Amino acid sequence: MAYATCDSNYMMRLIEGRAFFRYDMKVDKACLLFNNAPVPLEYMEITCLYPSLTAFYHPLEISTFPDLVWPLYAYAKAHLILPYALVLFYVVSIFYLQKVMEKRKAFDLRWPLIAWNLALSVFSFIGFWRTLPMLLHNIFVQFDGYEEYLCAMPQISFGSGTTGAWVCWFIYSKVFELGDTLFIVFRKKPLIFLHWYHHVTVLLFCFHSYSHENPAGLIFCCMNYGVHALMYGYYGLTAARCRPKWWKPYTVTILQLSQMVVGVISSLLSLSAYLSHLKLEKTCHVDKANLVAGGLMYSSYLFLFAKFAVENWGRLGFKSKPHHTNGINGTNDTNGTNGTNGTNGTNGTNGTNGKKKD
Repeated sequence: MAYATCDSNYMMRLIEGRAFFRYDMKVDKACLLFNNAPVPLEYMEITCLYPSLTAFYHPLEISTFPDLVWPLYAYAKAHLILPYALVLFYVVSIFYLQKVMEKRKAFDLRWPLIAWNLALSVFSFIGFWRTLPMLLHNIFVQFDGYEEYLCAMPQISFGSGTTGAWVCWFIYSKVFELGDTLFIVFRKKPLIFLHWYHHVTVLLFCFHSYSHENPAGLIFCCMNYGVHALMYGYYGLTAARCRPKWWKPYTVTILQLSQMVVGVISSLLSLSAYLSHLKLEKTCHVDKANLVAGGLMYSSYLFLFAKFAVENWGRLGFKSKPHHTNGINGTNDTNGTNGTNGTNGTNGTNGTNGKKKD
């Protein structure tokens, strides 16, 4: 990656950043780099701006990972049919496999389920801490207000460098997360609409946002990483029968609903920023179709998850003894009691939050 030049206004904005971020921030033109696109774009490398972060990175993340981003981004942009083909294959396969399993004995798969959940939890935990610094930098230092941030070119604000690498891994991880459904099908658990609808729409939206460069993408990415780190960790520990008693099941539901609320708010702010820039005849790097899709998707999630919570835990709050209902993701934990998200409980009582992917 080559060094780039930067204008004085941009550097002064960094210098005048919030005091909280000036603690470790290195204001240096050497931190403004070029990515390896055919027409190179400038971007600020977060590990250069904040040198103390490098102690928590593997050298390959800084030296090699950034160079992998552009080819994978270009592939997604050049193959827009890919997510639709994957979704079609996914939907046909899961319902076909359900038919196949009707006359077969359910698989146990407890240990693979534990490994699957804990692996996704660790991956999401790392992804959260890799994307959070750039998100905070963008909000508090780099941009003047949410309108500027939500209309900025993503390749410059977060789509390149070490942060861009973890955004890229996030997008492609949605393909692997379709494996959640296999645990439901092979263990003959109820496959409800919310589960497969969620997987289908998330995959389509993520690839569309990535290929059309959604400026708000880092917000969704970091938030989803954080929720998944806790959620999959909860499911993994529950399946392993070692979840702490203080970690209550309803915390996962609260996280899921909170994520949907933030998603709706972010979509509304993006719409506001787009309309403001349109009125002022300024460039806003927002794709209108993606903006509409994101708003509709998060609104539908908020409605469906809220409906699910109300139906199972009461309209005014969580009940002390949740209903015996089939779960969102329908995957077992351990010993035969259904949770509201489809994960079996551990001690003969009904669980509440099983295996739901945000």
